[in-house]
Amino acid sequence: MKSPSPSHVVDDASTSLPPLRQWQSDCLHRALANLTSLCQATPGAGKMLLAAVLANALITRGDIDYVVYLGPTRAVVKDASDTLGAVLNSSMDGQLGAIGVALTYHSLSNRLAALKRLCQGFRVFLIWDESHHASAPGGQINEANQWGLALLALERHVRYTLALSGT
Repeated sequence: MKSPSPSHVVDDASTSLPPLRQWQSDCLHRALANLTSLCQATPGAGKMLLAAVLANALITRGDIDYVVYLGPTRAVVKDASDTLGAVLNSSMDGQLGAIGVALTYHSLSNRLAALKRLCQGFRVFLIWDESHHASAPGGQINEANQWGLALLALERHVRYTLALSGT
């Protein structure tokens, strides 16, 4: 089965969305070809739109069933949920019929067991936004903060992970 082109995926997502910038389109091509490649962008460059279009492409290709978005604050999570919901044409509230759930890092510890079960039963795409908030001093994983440790515990069970940071 041939994968849809990124521009086709954007066209299918919604005609009211802004077109992808060249860097977004290039990164989307690389991510769809090989999800281990690295893409970098500055704050405000449109990383969330790229992540949403990538999620849509993975759903369209049949690679994932569900999207889990994690971010540092309620305001960031709301904006990401709105973008994901618009591109995926589905709710991100985690309720029945939703394509995913958008949560703050703070809420992750209370939902970790349920999210692990979800990830073990379905093909989940984890979008980990502002990943620097879960950092460990000097890169030592065993010294990661509480959010980072919970993310590491969850990440082992997901199909794909996309870590975003503009910092």
